[in-house]
Amino acid sequence: MSVTYAAPRLDGDSYSRFVELALHYTRWGLGYTSDGVALLFTAAHGGHDVGFSCRDLEDFAALLAATDHYLAHLPRPRVRPYLDAHERRAACREAKDLRALTALARRLGRDEVRDAPFRRAMPGCGRPR
Repeated sequence: MSVTYAAPRLDGDSYSRFVELALHYTRWGLGYTSDGVALLFTAAHGGHDVGFSCRDLEDFAALLAATDHYLAHLPRPRVRPYLDAHERRAACREAKDLRALTALARRLGRDEVRDAPFRRAMPGCGRPR
């Protein structure tokens, strides 16, 4: 035995309004369902962990517009730029430590490591003179 479910069809004006919303808010997953008595319109944002539902289509449209406007004005995530800056600072510190170790090796008479490590050092972090 198989059970299938299909949401009831929306009337002409409601269907047009729902399609209009779906075409305008492309970053949202929009849908609707029914419990047998009333319709339930649902929305879930594709880039944020945000979702909601409403029984009235016009309330749904107003909430969708307000939430989308709010999410559009959130600051951009700074994780990746922060991580890049952290990695650059760490690479500069490592290059500085490598220069100090190489200078120590020269003073101790182990000059064979002279310039090989500097060829791989981070550009822009300085070089011994």
